[in-house]
Amino acid sequence: MVVEMEIIRSESYAQGRLTYEIVKTFEMGVPVFGMKIVSNLFGKREEHLVSNITLDESTITTLFETCTKNIVLPSSLREIVEDFIISDVA
Repeated sequence: MVVEMEIIRSESYAQGRLTYEIVKTFEMGVPVFGMKIVSNLFGKREEHLVSNITLDESTITTLFETCTKNIVLPSSLREIVEDFIISDVA
């Protein structure tokens, strides 16, 4: 099954070697937001995508801004998302 992904917002740092993206997919016709981080900082490309994080665009925007301000790397994205979801629910 091919899932179309639309990039809603993108920001790059370190001369384009670290990129953050908010992505949108559709689950049964409903827009669902996720995040992707791509890094070329340490001599090799590293990429991580966490899809289906939230249905709320303002929630994903808050997570995106948290990640960019704290220079989250792809290897840490899943853990950051899990902590963010737990703190948002509590």
